[in-house]
Amino acid sequence: MLGLLCAARKPLSLPELAQATGQKQRQVHEQGIRPVRQFLLDLDGTYTFYHARFHDFVSRELLYQAELADYHRLLARWLQQPQTRAHDYRWTSLAYHLWASGDRDALLATVNRAFLAEKARRFGYAVLEDVELLSRALLE
Repeated sequence: MLGLLCAARKPLSLPELAQATGQKQRQVHEQGIRPVRQFLLDLDGTYTFYHARFHDFVSRELLYQAELADYHRLLARWLQQPQTRAHDYRWTSLAYHLWASGDRDALLATVNRAFLAEKARRFGYAVLEDVELLSRALLE
């Protein structure tokens, strides 16, 4: 859970965590949330770190870079599922998670003209982040 919450760009709910991990909500709560609950902030049913310093500690001290990339990959896979098509988080963060996972091929294949047009329709200038990530991937 710490890795997922560290990679996420927004607080995640129990159902979202369960979908992202492919586990049942009870299992996510009992084995994932409950053991680290003292370090989490519950915001209307979503979980995030209680303090930015704890986020920094997890991302810099507890997780290796490759592990963090794996959590971005897990979030990207979840956001690519058909049931997330209506989620704002899919549109605001899929390209970022693909980039952070190191999967440049998936980034170039997924964030295509249709994706960019839909993101621009939904979020306007926020589409520029995806254009930047695509440019970086192409330059690599």
